[in-house]
Amino acid sequence: MNTAVTRTAKLCLLFALATSTSYSLKALTINDVWINEINYDEPGTDTGEFVEIAGIAGTDLSSLTLVEYNGNGGGTNGSLSLTGILGNTHAGYGFLSFLFPTNGLQNDDEGLALVEGSTVIQFLSYEGSFQATNGPANGQTSADIGVSETNSTPAGFTLQFLGHADNGSWTGPIASTSGSINTGQVLPDLSANNPSDSTPVPNSGATLGLLGLGLAAIVTLKRRKP
Repeated sequence: MNTAVTRTAKLCLLFALATSTSYSLKALTINDVWINEINYDEPGTDTGEFVEIAGIAGTDLSSLTLVEYNGNGGGTNGSLSLTGILGNTHAGYGFLSFLFPTNGLQNDDEGLALVEGSTVIQFLSYEGSFQATNGPANGQTSADIGVSETNSTPAGFTLQFLGHADNGSWTGPIASTSGSINTGQVLPDLSANNPSDSTPVPNSGATLGLLGLGLAAIVTLKRRKP
């Protein structure tokens, strides 16, 4: 057996595993995902309340949680685990909305923290700003979006972000654009770097891992060739 060839094959495999691990564990940032639309106060019974997440197409949201904070006291008030992968809906960005149970969002001052693990990506609030007293955003002060809803807000109207990541302002209530770009929102065009449809972008770690395994297999086949 050729020892040098065997050693090369093993190194290729180790490289594949190492790169797969490092890329798979890449943390999401505000430039990848952000809170994009909110509906928290419907006329009558509060059904259909939701929060929309926007971000780069292909982003897997399954590691994220929306944590609710009560503006009266600053404590946590529930959470919602996110799922799904952002498709390419507009210029390389996707939009997914997540429904809350009836009366799931407060009709007065409340905060929403977008969290990955124990890391807070974004901490917004409506009807006032406050400091969180527990949970992942403990000690952080929320950023008031500056617009609000009331029980006289027409059904189907929401609060919408007009910018990108954490750069921009909020408007509303205006007619909902759930699942698509907001009315008047401007986003940098990433379409040249993303698929033209809603096909999820492959995980970088998995791609590099397969490449490394392929190299190892080629080396092994060459060694065994008569």
